[in-house]
Amino acid sequence: MVEKNDTGDWNQVGYTGPGNRSTTALYHSANFDYSGAKGTWQATNTVKLNECVIGGIWGLTATLNDANNNAQGQSSMTLTVAADGKNGVCLGLTPSFASLTENYK
Repeated sequence: MVEKNDTGDWNQVGYTGPGNRSTTALYHSANFDYSGAKGTWQATNTVKLNECVIGGIWGLTATLNDANNNAQGQSSMTLTVAADGKNGVCLGLTPSFASLTENYK
């Protein structure tokens, strides 16, 4: 999602969502809706999955940090992870999602 000191949308980074395409960055599969925009990716379950109720969200938002505010003069990225995929009853479906780090250089 981050390329050349800027965040990109799905098309710019060469990502194609799973399932059937609805719009440029909206896809549907049997169990999930996938969406994205510049620097974002999100999956929302459209059916109940074990204890995970309909509407659970797994999401990432990349925010580019200004290189001028970094001691090394390099840009860095802050990655925000959506709560449903990181904790709560939906975590059991994707336990490795909680391992995503929130700061990258």
